[in-house]
Amino acid sequence: MQAYQSDGDKTTAFEICEQLGWQAPAAVFVPTGTGTNLFGLWQGFVLFKELGFLDTLPRMFAVQPVGAASLVAPWEAHQAVPTALERIEPNLAPPISHRVSGYHAYKAMQESGGGAIAVTDGEILAAMKDLASYEGIYAEMASAAALAGIRRALEAGLLDPEESHRVGVVGILTSHGLKNSLALTGVFSPPPKVEGTWEVLQSSLELKERERGKEIGDP
Repeated sequence: MQAYQSDGDKTTAFEICEQLGWQAPAAVFVPTGTGTNLFGLWQGFVLFKELGFLDTLPRMFAVQPVGAASLVAPWEAHQAVPTALERIEPNLAPPISHRVSGYHAYKAMQESGGGAIAVTDGEILAAMKDLASYEGIYAEMASAAALAGIRRALEAGLLDPEESHRVGVVGILTSHGLKNSLALTGVFSPPPKVEGTWEVLQSSLELKERERGKEIGDP
């Protein structure tokens, strides 16, 4: 664990509470490798509750790729401590792919009543595309795992939709897509090349708009 980083991560929890009107969200989903980020966030929420700023604490969820889900099997088996994976399977989220995650993150999951969720490359990719299309956010693959984890949790019944809507659920987007743009090679088609005229540019944009409309089901 990086002690200095986890202390800095507390401030993310502080900002979340401030933006939610000085209350904690129902749950927080964190793309998790070694777990320092998740643990730091949990420390921040606990500190705010001790200081009287919060009445409740969020449930903390670690989100990991299927090929490197070092926290998922121990959590599902109700183990006291996490165990190391024998190997990591290739996946689209190498920044959160580690053979072992720290006990500090595992303990935060247990104390908060949260859990660990494994997501597939397809789920991560779909989340990344939706973040870009609907929110204008270019998130790195590992970062987009947060949204994929929220969706998986809702499908699995780990979240109460009514409570989530009323109190709010937070997904931590940890990094920008430019941090690992090479990961997108072969995933998206290359940008079109157009002649340097307004007419050609407008025609190209209109074509792209029609293609996008077909993807989301617009008439």
